Amino acid sequence: MGYYSWFSTYSQDCIDTQTCQKALILLDSNLSNIRIQNLATIGAKYMVVMNSKGIAATDNLNMKTHPEWSQITILDVASSGPQFNELIWIDPKV
Repeated sequence: MGYYSWFSTYSQDCIDTQTCQKALILLDSNLSNIRIQNLATIGAKYMVVMNSKGIAATDNLNMKTHPEWSQITILDVASSGPQFNELIWIDPKV
């Protein structure tokens, strides 16, 4: 799966200051385990926001020359709710 985001106020000036967009991925009420592999972002302040906490792009810079971009190889996000293996299934025949 791939994500592509187009900034509404895009300019070359906002790329290196990570001010083109606030966040690229928002995980809210995450009810399943999620793995994001090879996430690369450019121009956003936060790469991912989960549970109101953001992963800052500046903490994950991969290039320190223009265009500055950030990268996370693997991000495992735990569930904030019950998983299928944590539920007890009752046969409808009962």
